[in-house]
Amino acid sequence: MICPDEEVVGNNQRGAAVARTYTVVTGDTLSEIAQRFYASASVFPMIAAANGITNPDIIADGQVLVLPDLPRHTDVFVSGGHMDHTSIGHCLLPDRVPSGRRLVLETVTGAYSSDAVLGAAILTAQPVRVQYAFPWVQCGTPGNPALRTRFYGFNHFVHIYIDGPAELQFDAAGAAGGSEQPEGFYAVSGYLEGLPLYS
Repeated sequence: MICPDEEVVGNNQRGAAVARTYTVVTGDTLSEIAQRFYASASVFPMIAAANGITNPDIIADGQVLVLPDLPRHTDVFVSGGHMDHTSIGHCLLPDRVPSGRRLVLETVTGAYSSDAVLGAAILTAQPVRVQYAFPWVQCGTPGNPALRTRFYGFNHFVHIYIDGPAELQFDAAGAAGGSEQPEGFYAVSGYLEGLPLYS
C-alpha cells in the first residue's frame, strides 16, 4: 500500500530493489516513522543509515526520507538444550551469538516435569548480564493421582535484541517443594543480523 505522501523510487522489474519515500511532517520522529512503515520502532537506525542521518533525533519538516526494504533474514538462529542440574533449572545453550552480530530472538520455549514448582525461567545474556524472565504455566497432571509429577511449560513470542559476543543461559528463580530433580529443556529461535550503526 502506498500512502499519498509516499513515492516509489526505482523499478520492480525482475526483482530490482524498490524503495519508498516519506516526507517528514512536524512532530515526526524516526522511531514513529519506523513503527508506521515497518511495525517496529526499533528499526529506526536502518532509516537513519539509508538517509545519511548522523543524529537520529534530528529530522526536518519537509525532509524526504528513503524507506528501504527490510533485509531478508537468511541467517536463522536456533539453539536449545536440556537442564543440566548444575543448579535448579540451569541450561547453557550450546550456540553463541558471534562477535559483530546481533541476535534477534523471536521465540523462547521451555518445558519441564517435576513434583517441584520452579520459579520463573531467567534467560541471561552473558557477559552483559541482561536478564529476561518467563513464567511457567502448569500444562497438565498425571492420569494417576498417586503420582506427584506435574508438567510445566511456556512458549513466548518476543522481540529481544542480544549483541554478540554473548552466550545464553537459563536458570530458574528458585523452586518450591518436591523431591524430584526437574527434567526439562529450553529452546530459542530467531535470526542473526549485523550490528546497527547506532546503539
